[in-house]
Amino acid sequence: MLIVVYQERLTMEEEVKALEALEAEMYHYLAGLAPQESDYLITREHAGGGLIKFCSQWTGVNGRDYEKCLYAAR
Repeated sequence: MLIVVYQERLTMEEEVKALEALEAEMYHYLAGLAPQESDYLITREHAGGGLIKFCSQWTGVNGRDYEKCLYAAR
């Protein structure tokens, strides 16, 4: 049981890092700067209405797949 709790805690830390990477990518894009290196694969697509969707997908330490997305207007 302790291992499961530990894996979930690590997965939550991964989620925070993924969101930080998404925010950094979004700010770099909006500022017109080159993308940063990241441990996470970040995709960017036009979502319509002037919005740009930034998404990151990864498999957590707990074995489940995750996806987090942020939207930005340019």
